[in-house]
Amino acid sequence: MSDQRKWWGVGSGKWGIESLTPYTPLPTLFFLTLLGYLLLLRLFPLIPRYNQTPLADVRTFTPSLGAGLAYGLLLLALYGLYGLAYQRLQTSQKDHAKAQRRKDKLVLFAPLRLCVKFFNSASLPFILLTTAVFALPLLFTYPINANDVYRYFIRGRITAVYATSPYSQPPASFATDPYLPLAGEWADATSPYSPVWELTAAAITHLAPDNLLLGLLLFKLLGLGLHLLTAVLIHHILKPQPTHNRLAATLLWAWNPALLLFFVTDAHNDTLMLLWLTLGILVLPTPHTPHPPPHPPPRPALHHAPAFLP
Repeated sequence: MSDQRKWWGVGSGKWGIESLTPYTPLPTLFFLTLLGYLLLLRLFPLIPRYNQTPLADVRTFTPSLGAGLAYGLLLLALYGLYGLAYQRLQTSQKDHAKAQRRKDKLVLFAPLRLCVKFFNSASLPFILLTTAVFALPLLFTYPINANDVYRYFIRGRITAVYATSPYSQPPASFATDPYLPLAGEWADATSPYSPVWELTAAAITHLAPDNLLLGLLLFKLLGLGLHLLTAVLIHHILKPQPTHNRLAATLLWAWNPALLLFFVTDAHNDTLMLLWLTLGILVLPTPHTPHPPPHPPPRPALHHAPAFLP
């Protein structure tokens, strides 16, 4: 290790990241990350503004420079915790597991011991459950990054309520629709999405055709479900990999703040596209590396011909 790395504290010294990360408890990273998402809910609450026009954005909730900087710092903190969690799973956990087993023995109450053991052991159920917990505050967070979910609901009503195709009739065709103002500048546009998505949106809107808040929550739950399902597929695709690499890669998808914000907070339909892409990777045939011959083939006589040439 160079002196420069030691100087900046990224080595294996007392305060180095490499020495800190393997022993950072996953429960600590989990609860700090959950706190960050709870702060996002506090900054951008959905319920007070979900039915107000014009639709809000980041600046609506953070009008001052200080509020904007606080939001930016919160995002940086979420990404930092996310990176620590990934490094924590990437590192060999043998020594940490032994130390944790000794701590677990100090917990006498059996159900509590099982809970502590679960939160201290990385596994696919742990990753899925913690991701779902992160999503709980995001379900009630305003879609600040992209408000397309409102158009999903409005175009879903075109099929579910008016029994018309969103490819032939834009939302503006239904001037008396109570949710038309929420379509914004897209009120005169027909759907740009695939029939698979429009059928999905119509099915969701059919469950709550006249309840905007419930409709938004259903789209958010769909985004969360597809996100978790993709994490399961990634874990399955990486089955040949070592366990710690496999879990780290799954967490790299599941805990990603950008994906959680876009797929749960914003309920963006890209998650359905990425699910299909992941399924495509899953069904691809696995290439087989041909085995080398046990003995090298004999060299032809012509191989030695250049030695006799001038």
